[in-house]
Amino acid sequence: MRPADLLMLSAFCVGCAEIRNTAADITTINLGSDYIQPVEIDESVKLADQPIIACIPIQVDLPERNAVVTLKPSAAGCALTLRQPALTLFDKKQIDNAREQAGSFDIDGIRGGSVELMQVELLNGDGQPLPLAQYVDAVTVEVDGSVLLDKMQPDTLLNEQPKRKLPDPLLDKLKSSVKNGQPATADVVLTLWLSSWVIQDVPTALEMSLLIQPELEVSLLEAL
Repeated sequence: MRPADLLMLSAFCVGCAEIRNTAADITTINLGSDYIQPVEIDESVKLADQPIIACIPIQVDLPERNAVVTLKPSAAGCALTLRQPALTLFDKKQIDNAREQAGSFDIDGIRGGSVELMQVELLNGDGQPLPLAQYVDAVTVEVDGSVLLDKMQPDTLLNEQPKRKLPDPLLDKLKSSVKNGQPATADVVLTLWLSSWVIQDVPTALEMSLLIQPELEVSLLEAL
């Protein structure tokens, strides 16, 4: 039976749970990299004028990019954190383009979302990549206060691109923004956990880069 036939049956058949569930499975599409652009945070920062010999609290505001970079002591060493408020994950234009390519759906048809961690990089002031596993013990990524990646080992990131589900409250917020014609934004935080013994080797000028791929799960059935 064609998906269109299932959609018609599920719409008019009262109590036909099996048909409705089958239709929902067939008519669920994922809007990933083919429809939604990857999102990148790339910030350069100078932490100090002199070599850093110990993990001391440092905060550098980047007002022109609405970002903040901090260095502060942690239980296991030092936490190097990049905070990027109101980062656009996707906007109405991308959703409209997805409708044209994938099929018509309403914002209420979005029933799930996730982000895939594509790349994390730490570079020196000249733009040369630093070996992540040499400087970083673990990587944490937060989106709107929810920890999506909790202290993952850098070696793991070399072999896989972990994907995490977006919490329902955040998904509802993103959907509401698009409904109102606004970009779907979230506060994104990248933390690199450094060992205390490597802090003296960390360059005073750094570039932190994070690349994530948003993905939405859309039910065409629920969008009717």
